[in-house]
Amino acid sequence: MSTTELKDALKTGTQNDGSTSTASNTEEFNKLKSDNEKLEKERNEALQKAAEVQFEADFNATTSIYPLAADFKDQIKEKTKLGLTAEDATILILKKENKLLTRDEINASENRGEGLGGSSVTIRSSGQKKDGKKSLADLEQEFKDAEAKGEITFGSGGIAR
Repeated sequence: MSTTELKDALKTGTQNDGSTSTASNTEEFNKLKSDNEKLEKERNEALQKAAEVQFEADFNATTSIYPLAADFKDQIKEKTKLGLTAEDATILILKKENKLLTRDEINASENRGEGLGGSSVTIRSSGQKKDGKKSLADLEQEFKDAEAKGEITFGSGGIAR
């Protein structure tokens, strides 16, 4: 008896030959139903695992372009679960966080001696700065002069005036 015939028999209480259904048919139907539920669960788990593997592959490819994406992996993953591609989710999150920089832009920024928008300071080691402030060499000389005059001393607690 097929699954469809079992379902019909359970609904009507009869078999194809007109006789009433038996306990063995009900048991067979329940077993088939249980097996079907088990197969559906295994299928869903396999699809979820495949989606995870696909996300990791897409995310790794995206981080090769946008290296700062690694800091936002969980947020990007949530967006991909909503249907966005890994690259679209990465761009969306990085733009929102004001961190949308490609590897080339980061390298160019580092080569120019610029920070990435953080609070780091770039110190020029010689000459007068563009803004008229003292250079490192000038500050070093002032420090040495103050030390020679005894205005600054080094003790066990640090610098004393």
